[in-house]
Amino acid sequence: MKIIVDKKYDSVLESLFKSMDHWYTSNFVLGIISLINTEISNKIRELSNKEQISFNYTPWTQIEFDDNELLPEIKNRINFWIEDIVDSVTIEYSNIQTERVIEIINNDNEIISNYVSKVFIFFLKDINITISETKALNISDFIISEVSKALNNLKIKEI
Repeated sequence: MKIIVDKKYDSVLESLFKSMDHWYTSNFVLGIISLINTEISNKIRELSNKEQISFNYTPWTQIEFDDNELLPEIKNRINFWIEDIVDSVTIEYSNIQTERVIEIINNDNEIISNYVSKVFIFFLKDINITISETKALNISDFIISEVSKALNNLKIKEI
């Protein structure tokens, strides 16, 4: 709720709502936004028995995104985010919801990819790093493919 009322997050809300309208589960949508909301990230990490996030990066100057030149603390935060997305779907998962997410990702992941890229752009902008929308979408596609692999590795029981 805090995210919806805080104007700071307006740039990601449209894609968040589109994802939910497209029947992505709320835990999956929250896992994605966990990059820009430490409270959500820490709740996911608590449930998965992982260390809590303490990301206190202070940007020095405006820079262009270069995945080969990112500081370790930024890389770690992004890697934790990917873990959070996977964990948000795989911890105490529902077979029906998980199958639905897999189906949506396999058939049409444009909406979720756009949402992931908007969250990623927001995060980087907040720490004075600029990234092109095209590059953000490419990274988003990679993240979605990693999540898809993790979901496909689950042992989903037939009902």
